[in-house]
Amino acid sequence: MRFEVEDNRVFLPVEHPVASGGSYTALALVECAAQLAGRRVEAVDDHVGMLVELTDLVPLADRVPGGRWVAFDVSVDRTMGPLWRFGVRIEGILEVGLTLRVGTPA
Repeated sequence: MRFEVEDNRVFLPVEHPVASGGSYTALALVECAAQLAGRRVEAVDDHVGMLVELTDLVPLADRVPGGRWVAFDVSVDRTMGPLWRFGVRIEGILEVGLTLRVGTPA
């Protein structure tokens, strides 16, 4: 269920398990936001993250058409042992706070 990422952009394909009729709801793209946050963890260390908390979800669009690139921004707000807190913004789609539990790959 991976999304294609290039620099600070993510591609939203028309055909995807969380797409419906070629478009996405902001809520469906929380998975995308978690993957983008997980990429930040992997860039620092060879660890993976599992989504454990979702806060401050602000949907900015009702539906988003697939077949296009959208810009995103991920910030690490803080780390608390194995818990990493992120702010993720997918331009024009959603803003969300996420907490990932980081550990070694299984």
